[in-house]
Amino acid sequence: MIRGFLTGAVIGCFALVTYLAFHLGVFKDVEIKEEVRGPYYVLYQKHTGPYFQISEVITKIEQTVKQASLPCDLTFGEYFDNPKEVDADRLRSRGGCLSRENYSQTPEGLELDHLPEQRYVVARFSGSPAIGPWKVYPRVQAYLEERRLHAMEESIEIYDLKNDKLTTEYLFPLK
Repeated sequence: MIRGFLTGAVIGCFALVTYLAFHLGVFKDVEIKEEVRGPYYVLYQKHTGPYFQISEVITKIEQTVKQASLPCDLTFGEYFDNPKEVDADRLRSRGGCLSRENYSQTPEGLELDHLPEQRYVVARFSGSPAIGPWKVYPRVQAYLEERRLHAMEESIEIYDLKNDKLTTEYLFPLK
C-alpha cells in the first residue's frame, strides 16, 4: 500500500515537473542575432527592487495608458544592474509601454523617453520571461564571447502578447 502511494507520488511529481517545463518553455529554442533597432518611445515608471516585481508596474502602466486611450501594443522592462553584483533591493529598472510612434500625451505619474536607433544583440524566446535569466541570458553571454562583442550592462525586454502567445525579445545594446 505504501509502495503504491510512493509510486503514485513519484509519478505525479514527474508529471508536474514535465508539465511545468513544457509550459514555461524550457525546451524551446532561443534565436540570437545582431540587428539595428529603434527608435522607440516609452511611457514608463522607475522601479527599485527585485526585478520580478516589475511585472506589477508594467500591468499598472498598461491599464493607465489604455484608460488614456493611448496605444500599448508592446510592453517592456529595462534592467540597469547585474543582479549578481547588486543587492535585490537596490536593483534599478523601469517598465511600461513601448511604441515606434511618439506618444501624443504623457499620463500623470508616467515619464516619456526616447530610445534612439542602435545596434543590439537580440534574443527571441517564446517561453516564459520568468526563465529568461536562466535560459536566455547565459546563451547571449556565450554569443557575445564567441564573437568578441561588448554589450552595455543594461538589457531591455520587449513583451509581445498576441493570441495568448507571449514572445519576449531581449535587447542587449552593443558598445
